[in-house]
Amino acid sequence: MIGEIAAEGYSAEAVQEAMNSLMVGPTMTAHPTEAKRVTVLEIHRRIYRKLTEIGQLRWAPRERETLVCDLRSEIELLWMTGELRLERPTVEREIAWGLHFFREVLFEATPQLYDLVDGALKRHFPNCALTVPSFMHFASWIGGDRDGNPNVTAGTTAYALAENRGMAIRLYLTQVRRLVTLLSISTNVVDMPTDFGPALVEALQASGCGEAIACRNVDEPLRQFSAAMLCRLEAMTGEGSGVPYPNAEAFRADLSCLMQALHLLGGKMMAQRLVRPLLQQVESFGFHTVALDIRQNSTVVNRVLAELFAVMDPAGEPASPGSPQWSARIRDAIRRGECITFDPAGLTDETRELLDLFDVIRDASAEKGGAIGAFILSMTQSADDILAVYLLGQLCGWQPHRMAREPSI
Repeated sequence: MIGEIAAEGYSAEAVQEAMNSLMVGPTMTAHPTEAKRVTVLEIHRRIYRKLTEIGQLRWAPRERETLVCDLRSEIELLWMTGELRLERPTVEREIAWGLHFFREVLFEATPQLYDLVDGALKRHFPNCALTVPSFMHFASWIGGDRDGNPNVTAGTTAYALAENRGMAIRLYLTQVRRLVTLLSISTNVVDMPTDFGPALVEALQASGCGEAIACRNVDEPLRQFSAAMLCRLEAMTGEGSGVPYPNAEAFRADLSCLMQALHLLGGKMMAQRLVRPLLQQVESFGFHTVALDIRQNSTVVNRVLAELFAVMDPAGEPASPGSPQWSARIRDAIRRGECITFDPAGLTDETRELLDLFDVIRDASAEKGGAIGAFILSMTQSADDILAVYLLGQLCGWQPHRMAREPSI
C-alpha cells in the first residue's frame, strides 16, 4: 500500500500528516459459539511454533530429532485433550479467552506491524525521515457488555478491568527483566550522557531499593535504570517498596529516556531492537491492554433514572420516559449540576447494580487512563436516552469536563 501511495505521487509531508492522524481500533467481542478452549488454542500455538523451528535449516541431526519428538508430544497431547467446551463459558472464562490472543499474538505482533510500515516508508521514501506513530489501540466488549447478559455485573466489569491491567503489567515485567539482563553497558568502556545522571538518581529513588541496585551493578547505569523501572512495575502488583507508576505515560517517559541514552551512546540498533518495541507496546496498550466498552440497554437506564427521580422528587408527579416533562427534567438536572446522596437500601437491585457500574467507570476513568472505552447505549429512541446516561454519571460523581470525553457514547 505504501508503494501505491508513493507511485501516486503523494509527498512525504502528506504521508506523515496522514500517519499522524491514523488510528486503528479493533474490538474484541465475546463469542459464546466459539467452542475451542483456551487450552487447545495454546497447544495449537505451540505446534505452530515448533513447526517454525523445525523448518529452519540450521539443526544438527540430533537437534532436529529432539524437535520432532517435541512436536509429536504436542500432537499426542492435542489428541487426548478435550477440544470442545461442554458448558456455556462463564464471563470470567470469556475474559481469559480474549486476553489469550493478546498474550500469545497481539502484544508481539503490534510492534512488528509498526516495523513493517516503517520499512515500507524507508523503501519508498528513502530520503525522508518519516516516523510511524503507535496507531493501534484495541478495545473489548468482554466483561462490559451487559445488554441481555445478566451474568455481566459491576463486579464482573471491575474484574475485567483488573485482568486487563494485570495482563499488560505482567508482559511489561517480562520485557523489563530482559532489559536488566541485557543492558550491561559499562562506564569503564563508554562515557554516559551528562543528562542521564539526574534521571538515574530519580529512578533509583523511586525504586525503593536504589542503594541495593547501585551496589549490585556498580558500573552499569543503564542496567541500574532498568532495574529501577522493574521495581516500580513490581510495586504495581503489590511487591516491593518502590513507587508504583501512576500511569502509563510515566513508564513511557522512562523508556524514552533509556532509548535516548542508547542513541547518544551510539547504540542505535540496541535502542531499536531492545527498547523501541516495548515503547510501542506501552503506547498502544498502556496499563490497560484494551479500552473496555460498556454496553447497556436504554430501557434499563430509563427505569433506573425514573426510580431516582422518584427518590429525588417524592412529592412531585412522576414523569414518564418520552414525555415532555421527562425531557425537561433531565435537561434541568444536567444544567444545574444536580447531585444527590442515595440510600442503597431503599433502591431496587437493578438500580443499585447500574449505580455500582457507574462507580466502577468513574474510578477506572480517574485512576487508569484509557481503561474505559465507549458507553454503548442500545435501543435508543431519542436524545433524552443519551442525556439520561450523562445525568446518571453526574449523579454518581463524574466530573462535567470528563463527561464530555470519557466515556463516549
